[in-house]
Amino acid sequence: KALMVDGYDLYPFLLPELKLRRSSSGGDGYDLAKRVNPITSKRVKLVSAWSGILKTNAGGTASYTMDIPAFSGDLRIMAVAYQDQAFGSAEAHMKVADPVVISSALPRFASPGDTVEVPVTFSNTTMQTISAQAEVSGGGVLQVAGGGSRALQLSPGQEQRFLYKIIAAKGTGEGSFTVKVKHGHETYQDKTELSVRQPAGLQRRSGSGSISGGSTANIDLQFGFTPATAEAELIVSKSPLLAFADHMKYLLDYPHGCAEQSISVSFPQIYYGDLAKSISNRPGHPINVQGNVQACITKILSLQHYNGGIVTWPGSSSGNAWTSAYAAHFLSEARQAGYEVNEKGFEKLLDYLQKQAREKTYEELWYTQPGNTIVSRKVPSKAIFYSLYVLALNNKADRSSMNYYKSKSAELALDSKYMLAACYLAIGDRRTYTELLPKRFEGEQSQSSTGGSFYSYIRDMAMALNALLQTDPDHPQVGELVRMLSAELKNRTWLNTQERALSFLALGKFSRKAAQSEITATVSTEKGSPYRFDGKDLVIRKGISDQRIRINTQGKGNLYYFWNSSGLSVDGAYVQEDKNLKVRKTFFNRNGQEISGRIFRQNELIVVRISLENLSRSFIENIVVSDLLPAGFEIENPRISSIPDLDWIKNNSASEHIDLRDDRIHIYTGLGTQPQYFYYVVRAVSPGNYVMGPVSADAMYSGEYHSMHGSGRVQIK
Repeated sequence: KALMVDGYDLYPFLLPELKLRRSSSGGDGYDLAKRVNPITSKRVKLVSAWSGILKTNAGGTASYTMDIPAFSGDLRIMAVAYQDQAFGSAEAHMKVADPVVISSALPRFASPGDTVEVPVTFSNTTMQTISAQAEVSGGGVLQVAGGGSRALQLSPGQEQRFLYKIIAAKGTGEGSFTVKVKHGHETYQDKTELSVRQPAGLQRRSGSGSISGGSTANIDLQFGFTPATAEAELIVSKSPLLAFADHMKYLLDYPHGCAEQSISVSFPQIYYGDLAKSISNRPGHPINVQGNVQACITKILSLQHYNGGIVTWPGSSSGNAWTSAYAAHFLSEARQAGYEVNEKGFEKLLDYLQKQAREKTYEELWYTQPGNTIVSRKVPSKAIFYSLYVLALNNKADRSSMNYYKSKSAELALDSKYMLAACYLAIGDRRTYTELLPKRFEGEQSQSSTGGSFYSYIRDMAMALNALLQTDPDHPQVGELVRMLSAELKNRTWLNTQERALSFLALGKFSRKAAQSEITATVSTEKGSPYRFDGKDLVIRKGISDQRIRINTQGKGNLYYFWNSSGLSVDGAYVQEDKNLKVRKTFFNRNGQEISGRIFRQNELIVVRISLENLSRSFIENIVVSDLLPAGFEIENPRISSIPDLDWIKNNSASEHIDLRDDRIHIYTGLGTQPQYFYYVVRAVSPGNYVMGPVSADAMYSGEYHSMHGSGRVQIK
């Protein structure tokens, strides 16, 4: 079903799947960047050419020759002519067709174990009878079942259609289906490329450690990932900051593009560009730290609302208080680091923070008391104290608001007390600073919030540590907070973007004071020559997947290492579970009748309903629902309101954003106590037997909220 325009095959979702690097099919501790198909194929090949300026002969004729690839259809030829001040244009259409035109219909992707029935039509475009031999073959991970050679006998203008069966092998990668017609001394060919991907997301495993001089460390990277998808890397450094390199890597690879997430990705790069380059540079694709930070500055100011605040997503109706304070903090430190920030926009943002700081708003804080009792209380909004802190750092301290909350310090959240105390020290009032500053960061541990100020115990601790390092870096609590925060980071298997970004900032600032060591090392792998570490960061990314690695150190000091390995499991296995969320998928026909089995008819229109339930007691924001399709389905229209005869749908929920891919759909939403239902329409296109991936839901800011369910097989007849 291609639309032909000016010689282009315009398929829906024409753009290739962008490899945003790390991914997950769920939110249970994996990177989220590869929510797209990790295997791409150049299936659509465009036909276009520009001749450049040509000179005509005396008769006004110009000629141009080009090679046309395997193509059948209509090409439009356009010309613009000029002489002196006169101009003219013309166009003509040219039909391009082999004597035998081959048309095959394959799905846009496949999964290991899929069986696809592929119709191939042969058309005689000449005025003579053609006797020829047709041969089909599979390439890569695709195989043709049964005989691949058949005789053709085509009368003038006649078509002949054969049905072939292709099978996707167990492995993943790129495959192809090739049809050749041999007619005399001529051979006509049609080749279609197809990506074969696992029906589950990429798995990621990482670790870090330290070694003292004269010691040995052993690292085992044997995880049994599919070789075609397996990647691994090892970074060795003298910097203690490397122990938390996985948090920087997560941020550098993070795919989602709201204001808060963009800031979290770019904020650490202001100070730790060298480490960012060590982690993410690829041959021929070096990371541009300065460009990344400057681009984020531009993006953030482009999201500025007329009232001065920063909106979370483009098109939002108002600024977000917490995101605006976070943005102002980022812009403030970027300015100090020498980056160009539009002064007018920055001043307007600070004016917005002043207004927000005076709003006297409250939020519900859920936290754990000693004894593991979870309780809640109303506290002044944490965004107020972040705003006051940023204003104080930029010589715009709001003393009246600071004094107001000083008188209500007993109501404040623990981290808010640190922020307010730092405000007073920033303006030179050490006495009030000392009075307000808690003796220790203890007494309440915030539960993780998926919205509002996105508070959590780790994020709040990192905020408190950042405030001390900025205003009183020699305070005795700094060392204690560093120890506590480091232990939390090492013990937690999943952290959200703000937890990582702000923790990385705080620990990184502290780590810059670490003494220089004189340690060297030899890194040995099971295959290949050993690597020598001589003090400069050592990055190894080739030839270490599925291997054991040994690090031997010499000299004095400590050596730090970080490793990361990722890949698709051989069988696409995943854990089916519901944690605080429950997501399910149901099929209906266009009349609203549930399709109980998984057998569909070709060209049948199918309504997919995704139900989402909240199993927790709190409102959950920033949820991503991802539904992986079987290969025989194509998304018809995700907004069912544009398709007639679907008025039986009464409970269609509105989403915040929809992202479409060839093989999956992403729905962004928030969830309260009432279930939500999302509908989209697919069409059963290609006959065959297919593997269907799971539907998943996860909160972007908390790995504790996730659900995966419903993989299996479907048949299209």
